[in-house]
Amino acid sequence: SGEINVPISLSYHASGIPVEEMASWTGLGWSLNAGGVITRTVVGGPDEMMNGYVNMATRYKGNNLPSSFNVVDSTADLAKFIGFASGQYDCEPDVISFNFNGHSGKFNLDANNNFVASNFNQLKITQNPLINYNPTGNMYWEIVDEQGFTYTFGNVDGKETSYVRDADDGLHVYYRLGSVTTAWYLNRIVSPNKKDTVNFKYIFKSENYVKKAQQIFRVPLVPPGLMQFISTSNGYGYKVLPPDEFRSSGNCQLSSIE
Repeated sequence: SGEINVPISLSYHASGIPVEEMASWTGLGWSLNAGGVITRTVVGGPDEMMNGYVNMATRYKGNNLPSSFNVVDSTADLAKFIGFASGQYDCEPDVISFNFNGHSGKFNLDANNNFVASNFNQLKITQNPLINYNPTGNMYWEIVDEQGFTYTFGNVDGKETSYVRDADDGLHVYYRLGSVTTAWYLNRIVSPNKKDTVNFKYIFKSENYVKKAQQIFRVPLVPPGLMQFISTSNGYGYKVLPPDEFRSSGNCQLSSIE
């Protein structure tokens, strides 16, 4: 009888099960469609960190990277260039996706530090706080849709934290990703007149799996004519990386809708 409708369904994709796909808590290939979630793929580093994309964009007044670096005459420019090139500073935004109550797509940070959805221009998206130096801290999202409904994601409850153990070949570390929040689940829907509210409750869930080993070919930055003098004992040539261990946990398994 209220203004809020929450569709609930169970679906199965019959396109086949990819290698290494993990089963959800509803079963392999099955998905529970209820509530909603904001997910992200971290690119470089978490955007909200001290040297993350959000802070870098703010520091450079909407332009994440300067238009040029004078690495010959300016030690300051050289230091900045090394910082961006080495990954000390994050120069790419994370890939953030959303799916809730008939809305799905991706959004990104524009030059004015506003989040803009690619296919839903009427959505008002807020990250609280915008800059957070703790990648697993109490950061949450609010989205107001075109009808005035307010959706809150990951406020205290409904967060999933992921961790990838470094794969190390003995000389260099690959796929470095510490413990960061990678999903914020829908906590609450509030109607435009503030009279109706729906709350989503979650229980703890933990998953752990190991990816297959990977093979790489590492070469030094030398002229082709000198390649024959490069020793594989220095880490060059073909290498098999140890398997990455992926872990995710948090209060992110839906238990009730109230």
